[in-house]
Amino acid sequence: MDMAEPDIKSVMSKLGGIATIWAAIRADTQAILKKLELANTTTAIGLYKSRVQTATDMYTTLQMIYTDYKDELEKSGLTSQRI
Repeated sequence: MDMAEPDIKSVMSKLGGIATIWAAIRADTQAILKKLELANTTTAIGLYKSRVQTATDMYTTLQMIYTDYKDELEKSGLTSQRI
């Protein structure tokens, strides 16, 4: 178990990073929703749709990265260890 401690700390640190990113994603989506609710012109709606698409593309990339990370954790056996 002592040998696994550095690995566990590393995983926990990375999960903290993921939580920080998730908080930013949540804040972004709430801001976009609020701005869409306030938008009342075709130009504004088009601008926000563009921003939503940009955010969607970025978050899709993050999803792929996190899926790869999860898969690597599963391969390493770290996810099956008890903390």
